[in-house]
Amino acid sequence: MNVDLYRAVATVVVFAISGWMLKMWLGHQERLRAMSMQTKDLGVESIALERISEGQRYVTKLLSVPGAAMPVSRRTDTPH
Repeated sequence: MNVDLYRAVATVVVFAISGWMLKMWLGHQERLRAMSMQTKDLGVESIALERISEGQRYVTKLLSVPGAAMPVSRRTDTPH
């Protein structure tokens, strides 16, 4: 067969594989960027942290008052 034909086919295959690999790499970079903490909306996390800190302040206040009645929780046994 013609050597020029082999070269042409090899060139087309190399460019096709290179294009496919570039597309896969760019897709991977996009997924990594989407998972990073910098792009996430941190509003939910900040609200959760604020609620936790409010609970800690409340418990600290209850424990600091001498003679304050602490609520008693009932313990229930669950069958396992």
